[in-house]
Amino acid sequence: HLVVPVQTLLHNPSRHAQYTYVSDDQGQIWKRSNLIDLGGHGDHDSCYEGTLEELTDGRILMLLRTNLDVFREVYSEDHGYYWRKLRPSQIDASSSPGYLTRLASGRLILAWNPLYPEGATTYRRHGPPRGAVDRFL
Repeated sequence: HLVVPVQTLLHNPSRHAQYTYVSDDQGQIWKRSNLIDLGGHGDHDSCYEGTLEELTDGRILMLLRTNLDVFREVYSEDHGYYWRKLRPSQIDASSSPGYLTRLASGRLILAWNPLYPEGATTYRRHGPPRGAVDRFL
């Protein structure tokens, strides 16, 4: 199975969300998964820019970028056609995407920007105040 995460823009209210497209015939036909959406309103609300990898038990794990200080995690038990159990992960994250892959050893590796610099528990946040972008949507 080929599984590709794809970000989408929703309207009313505007926000980002995530699908996957799955092919079981080497890319000849693609089927879209259920929508993965946390709701919200405004620029970069909800979840998007997913990175995924198959686990040793056959499930697929997808980590999703959010502006909520941690990745959201969601699992598929049917090769990416349907995603269940969307919840906050225990991985703190800035508002940057992560990249998940499996090493030759079989271990998973995630490259990402943590919420705070190493050793810090606070940090000056950048960007407009939450909700300030809403007036433009």
